[in-house]
Amino acid sequence: MFLLLGLPLFVVAQSSDVPAKLKWGKEFKEPGSSYLSQVIHTGTNGIYAVREKRNGMLSQANAIYLERFNEDFNLERSQEISLKHKGKMRDFETVFHLNDAFFFFTSFYNQAHENRYLFVQQIDPNRLVPSKDLTKIAESPGKGKELDRGFDFRFSPDSTKVLIYNQLPQKRQEPERFHLRVFDDALNLIWTREVQMPYRDDAFSVEEYRVNENGDVYLLGVLFKDGSRVRRDGKPTYEYIMLVYEQGEQTARQVEIDPGDYFITDLTFRVNRNGDVICAGFYSLKDTYSIKGVCYFRLDAENYDVIQSDIEPFDFEFLTEFLSDRKAEKASRSPDEKLSLYQYGLDHLILRSDGGAILVAEQFYTRTVVNYDYRGMTNTRVFYYYNDMVVVNISPQGTIEWATRIPKRQVTSEDGGYYSSYSMAVVRDHLYFVFNDNPRNFEGDRSPNELHNFGTGRSVIALADVSIEGELKIYPLQANSETNVISRPKMCKQTGSREMVIYGERNRLYRFAKLSF
Repeated sequence: MFLLLGLPLFVVAQSSDVPAKLKWGKEFKEPGSSYLSQVIHTGTNGIYAVREKRNGMLSQANAIYLERFNEDFNLERSQEISLKHKGKMRDFETVFHLNDAFFFFTSFYNQAHENRYLFVQQIDPNRLVPSKDLTKIAESPGKGKELDRGFDFRFSPDSTKVLIYNQLPQKRQEPERFHLRVFDDALNLIWTREVQMPYRDDAFSVEEYRVNENGDVYLLGVLFKDGSRVRRDGKPTYEYIMLVYEQGEQTARQVEIDPGDYFITDLTFRVNRNGDVICAGFYSLKDTYSIKGVCYFRLDAENYDVIQSDIEPFDFEFLTEFLSDRKAEKASRSPDEKLSLYQYGLDHLILRSDGGAILVAEQFYTRTVVNYDYRGMTNTRVFYYYNDMVVVNISPQGTIEWATRIPKRQVTSEDGGYYSSYSMAVVRDHLYFVFNDNPRNFEGDRSPNELHNFGTGRSVIALADVSIEGELKIYPLQANSETNVISRPKMCKQTGSREMVIYGERNRLYRFAKLSF
């Protein structure tokens, strides 16, 4: 996958050339104060989803519905699941599908014991009813602010192992503690361990954790030198640390990922087929908010030694692609060290079959605006910016084969970016991205740096196609007004090698569609 070197190109394509077909199902009306929060599973029996009913967006769910739609996206069954047990209300955690079974998780805080208990029930896939057996599978002590530290779930790439992770209380400046529990795909416990970090809580920040097919747990975090979380003398005061917890081993393997004098602004990792750990992300020369290029590290499977470490800057042409013509001309007359990208978050790391990697990132940030009226009263609005995406193809040697920008402008306020961002599908040697766009961006020739902003009043579903050579084509799929709903990219999901489920809603109307590549 993605093995060739190519020069990124940008084409605004015509809708008649779209390499995908969109087919919508029927329109439905959702119950009041409810919203679809999770697509659990898609398969030959259709789509399984979770609907939550809340009194407010920040409140706990007071009702949960499991819904099943057939292959034509018709609603076959909607089943409410009671959160009450012996007269007490439980908190909904999650539902997931594993090994042809559905597992329903809830938790309950016992105030007398100052303990939160995690329960699991198996769901009948036909009736969508949970079993009567309420099995306690984990617990987490805590009180006050510590109650916010709930349970988190991770799955191995082959879905044969499940990690349930929760932090444990600790006193200020004491080492952070957490509990690891690894289960098989039938939720039988394989191993469990309470872990205490070898660093003070204020000196170490956990960034990411994963579990592999063998049940080993990887934890990636940032160690702040001398307890300082700010830069000094223009040099980074932190480094990335990976800890590996293996079944049967009492001590963790510790790996330092040192980029020298560079700032790593974002880093993630995956375990490849031979067990090597591939870490990749972005780096900066001056701070943690700008991006100058990519970093790439390889850890060997046996001892987790860093056997490859590479830093590769973006070229001048790619960095100036994000600038207006005037600013690009000005930059050409000054040192290119001043050029960088800002506020990009790393979303995906896709491993290539030859040891290389694909990085996908999106520019995201918020801005708070406070206005005062003549009486001195304030009005505060929060703006959400979901703008350009970048796709970077990294060779096994850690060099950039190509980097492609996907121009996008989505600025909304007071909605959390409900209809913003994107969804992604990997189809053979192509990457496809679905997002909402302004239809004026497809009217004739236009500069990628002069985009019209997406708005829910008039919008179109856009499809970006990035090829094996890094060539980009963007197609208008369909106007959202034609479907009476607006697509929610964060809820869309790849469901097969050549298929994706699209979900849209507006007011109380909602419907599904199948996007076939």
